[in-house]
Amino acid sequence: DNDISSLGGMSMADALRVNQSLLVLSLANNSLGAKGAKAIATTLEVSHRLRVLDLGRNSIGQAGGTAMANCLRSNSSLTALGMVWNTVGETGAQALSEALRHNNTLVALGLGWNSIGNVGAQHLGQSLAANGTLESLGLNNNDIHDSGARSLVKGLEEGTGITSHVGVKPRPKGSKKCKLNELDLQGNPVSSILLN
Repeated sequence: DNDISSLGGMSMADALRVNQSLLVLSLANNSLGAKGAKAIATTLEVSHRLRVLDLGRNSIGQAGGTAMANCLRSNSSLTALGMVWNTVGETGAQALSEALRHNNTLVALGLGWNSIGNVGAQHLGQSLAANGTLESLGLNNNDIHDSGARSLVKGLEEGTGITSHVGVKPRPKGSKKCKLNELDLQGNPVSSILLN
């Protein structure tokens, strides 16, 4: 709650370029916007020291979400990324989904309150089958309905090789085993029958 603007985010990005000791950074509840998020993401593409980053409630939008996704493709140090209340939308979720297929260090991703919807959930479900490191995914309050939840379940089943009533084929040889053990869907209008 320091009212750090996009200009402050750019200054923080400059500091992270030379960072040798900071492992955890919370910039939650500020005003970074897409420009600040893009600056930090660009820095983290080449700076691999930071382990935990919280960008919650910064109005980074789809452009900031996409920038963070691009960062995750090459960053080999972030293990936890919080981006709640940023309205990354379906576009940001799709970009993050594609990044998760390549990232092998992120363990926790918080995307609650981001207007991801069913389409975003579908993209994220597809990435769960390919990602072998993500253990916790927060998708609370994203207007995900039954079809989006089914996509997530399908991705989990494909990633673990478990076959169920959804009719999922076993995991192909050589694919990564999904390690997700926490999926938060609170506040989404999902039928309880899907989660039993």
